[in-house]
Amino acid sequence: MNIEDFDPEAMDEMSARLDAVARGEAEGYELIFYISENDATDLLNSFDDAFRGDPKAQTKCWGEFMKIITRLREAVDNDITDH
Repeated sequence: MNIEDFDPEAMDEMSARLDAVARGEAEGYELIFYISENDATDLLNSFDDAFRGDPKAQTKCWGEFMKIITRLREAVDNDITDH
């Protein structure tokens, strides 16, 4: 890049983009959920079975994962509409 090609206004845009990236790394989401001890044990056992290839256990784990993702999507979508 030649000094003649330097556009000072581009620096403002680059700075704004870097600020947005830094803000996105510094801010985040905390999801808190309750699961009973019995359900936690059951889910962990299902996870182990799913990891070993049990399709029924995989379906169960996928369903639980979808609950988490749904809550995360709600948090992110609400954050976007608040800005």
